[in-house]
Amino acid sequence: MFSPCKASWCRLAVWLVAGGILLSVLLVVVGLAIFGSHPCTGVLEHCDEFKAVCASYNGDHQFFYSQCDMLRENCLTGSDWQRDHYNHCNVHV
Repeated sequence: MFSPCKASWCRLAVWLVAGGILLSVLLVVVGLAIFGSHPCTGVLEHCDEFKAVCASYNGDHQFFYSQCDMLRENCLTGSDWQRDHYNHCNVHV
């Protein structure tokens, strides 16, 4: 059977180990809260998922079924599509 520590150095060692584990867990939680969030987390909360847009990027035009699709594309690929106007693209080549 496990017997509790009776010596003062043994109790101190147990408290130090328990404190170290608790501190490690706290550091991991704080680190995830600060660095673990995706940079595009708040972007998609305020977009209109029903408005189709025509967007441009580096001289190209592309139709997106919604403003959310355009912002999602920017987040996933690192591109910078900007809305030209709502609705389909009417680009003459």
